[in-house]
Amino acid sequence: MPVHKYIRNGEQATKDGKKGWRLDYVLHNDKRVQPVFYGTKTQAESRLSDLIHDQNEIRSGRKTPQSINPLRISELGEKHRNNLLHHKDRAPNTAKRYEDGEKAFRKYVGDKYINEITSEDLNLFKQKRREKDKLTAEGINCDLRSLRALFNYAVAEGYLLPNKNPFEKVEWAYDHGKYRKQRGVRYFTEEEMQQIAEAIRNRNDIDHLELYVMYLFSGARRAEILPETEFLWENVDFKNKTITFNQQKNRKIRRVWMVPQVERILKARRKRLPKSVYPFNYTGDHVYDILVRKYMRRICKLRAASVQTLRRTTGAILLKNNWKVYDVSKYLDHASVTTTERHYVDLLEERAEGMAKDLGEYIGALNGIIV
Repeated sequence: MPVHKYIRNGEQATKDGKKGWRLDYVLHNDKRVQPVFYGTKTQAESRLSDLIHDQNEIRSGRKTPQSINPLRISELGEKHRNNLLHHKDRAPNTAKRYEDGEKAFRKYVGDKYINEITSEDLNLFKQKRREKDKLTAEGINCDLRSLRALFNYAVAEGYLLPNKNPFEKVEWAYDHGKYRKQRGVRYFTEEEMQQIAEAIRNRNDIDHLELYVMYLFSGARRAEILPETEFLWENVDFKNKTITFNQQKNRKIRRVWMVPQVERILKARRKRLPKSVYPFNYTGDHVYDILVRKYMRRICKLRAASVQTLRRTTGAILLKNNWKVYDVSKYLDHASVTTTERHYVDLLEERAEGMAKDLGEYIGALNGIIV
């Protein structure tokens, strides 16, 4: 065992009467380290054996570097918020919303180590938020989204093994009798899309009808067609029929083709608003107050409705029209295809069932195949 005396000022160092030893070993990343341990030589050798075992577990993928010294939920939350605030494209109110969700979780579950948190803890949290705090499904899901982001961050940074993510087995909350439970994300049905358009058209509100259609056709995030992300007329290329979005999440650009319906809308707005440098000169709060609260929720009485629901509806329409998951993921600028698969799990399972039926009909028609 590579245990050596820790020599200081020509003699073996001591601390509180215990002798110092150098523990010489190599980390999982091939970096050699020599930490100091105080105690007997036998204790030092035992400690070194534990450290080497931990590094072998990391190399094999059974542990992460941070799982050896796990974080508490409060410590992880602080790291997550600091990471969010480090990126200027993420609004401070996002970090505040995540902090509120984390604090509510700690209130009912405690400040546990993250590798001890289970899906049962999250389900208990859902139950307490509904029964004690009287939150609706929408409010509970807001907290759950914050916690999902927190645990996904823990996995991405290596604080938690992917198979230890407690959120994987947690379902979203829903209100009985208010709107149907969906296994994937909430998206609008054809009837709901028509209902929203009719409500806006009946009030001769051409500006917000155009805004609604723009979101639906482009699959844009709320801020991506607003001044806060510098969406200007320069982003609209009528000659090449493309629209360029300055992405809200990662400050990259996303380019989509301009369909004829959107082209007509943008040309009409350009003619009607010649002095405006912005195609849609609204704030995010204005969009929420008018398009979401007024039309979707108050007039149409749709639950769990938002601009994000419009974006998810865009993806659902593409998948229902047999576009590949990879293409939809790229169009919506999801972080990975896995995100798209998770969001539209119900639609993908419907397609899988349809494929199985097609196979059955085709093979069943062949002579001599079916016994």
